[in-house]
Amino acid sequence: MIPEKLLKKWFDEYEIKARLIPGIILCLPLFFLGIAVPKEWFSKVSLLVGETVIFIAFCKILMGLAQTAGNKYQDKIKKEWNGLPSTRFLRKEDPKYSLEFKEKVVGKVKELLEINLDIENDLSINTAFSAIKTYLHKYDKDKKWQKFNIEYGFHRNLSGLRLWLISSHMFALILYVSLDYLKFAVLSGAVLVLWGIILMVLLIVSYTSPRSCRINSEHYADSTIMTFYEMPVEKHIAGSVMAKNYKDMET
Repeated sequence: MIPEKLLKKWFDEYEIKARLIPGIILCLPLFFLGIAVPKEWFSKVSLLVGETVIFIAFCKILMGLAQTAGNKYQDKIKKEWNGLPSTRFLRKEDPKYSLEFKEKVVGKVKELLEINLDIENDLSINTAFSAIKTYLHKYDKDKKWQKFNIEYGFHRNLSGLRLWLISSHMFALILYVSLDYLKFAVLSGAVLVLWGIILMVLLIVSYTSPRSCRINSEHYADSTIMTFYEMPVEKHIAGSVMAKNYKDMET
């Protein structure tokens, strides 16, 4: 069993909760089948999985799958939503914030990050938002906004894997029924396996709804912008040094 402290040493909180967990959910059918299939079938496999190096590699593969699927899904919803909330909320014509508030954000971005934020240009908004995130990672100790970032990443990546998730669980259900029919499965695990698969499919459908993903995305964008805006100026030290990384992105 891999200790939680070691897992956190290898991967950060975002990687674990937003990428690794959706990947593990994708592999849950293997767990359900493992309960119902005779243990000797998995004796050799379990020895391999117990190896640290293979475990890390397996985690990396799962995170890569979740990240790739999530990015593709984000590209899709970006078009459907006319831009992500992190872009839309700072546009001049968007009703989320008043024009007066946006002008104050423009001033604070200029003062602390030395970036010229143009609220009529999406590229400029995206550049500023990326700089704000980097800035908060460095100077915001509470990091409450990061909680919403993780929640959005989890829902986005899980939504990107939705077809694969449902397919894998349905495949596990069909495979188990086949094993049961051929008398290869342990009958005592039948109820747990069937209920587990059905429950997971229902949870996947619920957690990957477009509405759920959108709500989390909006919470993340709003909390990030407001955290940056409300932090005392004296907490932002050497902001101009960090902002140099974004100078080339403005053009």
